[in-house]
Amino acid sequence: MPPKSKKPKPKLSSEQQQELKEAFELFDVDGSGVIDENELKLAFKQLGFEARKNDIQKMIKIADEDNDGALNFQEFCDLMAPNLRDKNTLAEANKGFDLIAGRAARNGVEGATSDGNIRY
Repeated sequence: MPPKSKKPKPKLSSEQQQELKEAFELFDVDGSGVIDENELKLAFKQLGFEARKNDIQKMIKIADEDNDGALNFQEFCDLMAPNLRDKNTLAEANKGFDLIAGRAARNGVEGATSDGNIRY
């Protein structure tokens, strides 16, 4: 099998790593330290998604660096990290807005309140 192309891996915060660790442990039903095809399919089903076997195999193949047919914790993180980045972008945008709104209130901008809200 040809080597997988190396993409830069996103940096995860300690909070993101903890969230992924908890999810990984839930999905690793048998406690083997890897998530296999059946466990990943079960995880999707429990989350309310119906994934075909072919789709599950593709997902594993994308992240399976050691080609053992399952995802270890690092491979799972690599697969999930782009999704977390999107989630954090929204959270960061909200924090930024709150910060700006709070500064506006402190500087007497009309319609801005000290709790970070803006009235129209």
